[in-house]
Amino acid sequence: LGLLCYTFWFALQLRTKPNDKVTAPSLRTGAWWLVALLGVQLIFGALMAGHKAAPAAPTWPDINGTFVPRLFPHGLVSLLDDRITIHFVHRNLAYLLTVLILLWTFKAFRYRATTAFSNTRWLPALFVLLQVALGVATVLTSTGIRATKWNAFEWMAQLHQLTALFLLLSLVANAFLLRMKRPSVL
Repeated sequence: LGLLCYTFWFALQLRTKPNDKVTAPSLRTGAWWLVALLGVQLIFGALMAGHKAAPAAPTWPDINGTFVPRLFPHGLVSLLDDRITIHFVHRNLAYLLTVLILLWTFKAFRYRATTAFSNTRWLPALFVLLQVALGVATVLTSTGIRATKWNAFEWMAQLHQLTALFLLLSLVANAFLLRMKRPSVL
């Protein structure tokens, strides 16, 4: 994913002009913090997929009847190995990211925007809301998993992963279009 983001950044450098950027230091810093938090979320998403954790808690909004399940049954290693702990962290990071991205988007609409930034500043909010819906659908359809058969769960899981990629790229694009300070004019 790092290489993809780097390639995307390079493509943005080729496709945009300096006057496409908006001076908004706090918004740019916020975008990078969101990218970092999303990176952690993607790691937990990979742990969800790798441990096949969705069927371990196929309910929503609770996790098997409780909002705070028994966490860390094996200490800190549970963050990497316990399906319920991974579920809890992944879901709650998703809620946190959703709130933070919606706040960031609200703040982004308070800035006077270039055409390029106007076209991209709403994308993280769109993708994060779609991502939450797909995440819920993935969990709820996980009871239908059948060996060697492609069902609704597999479609939801693949769309959930693809949307995560689009969310990441939308944040990177916005971070690219924001600058810390106005360019100096000589």
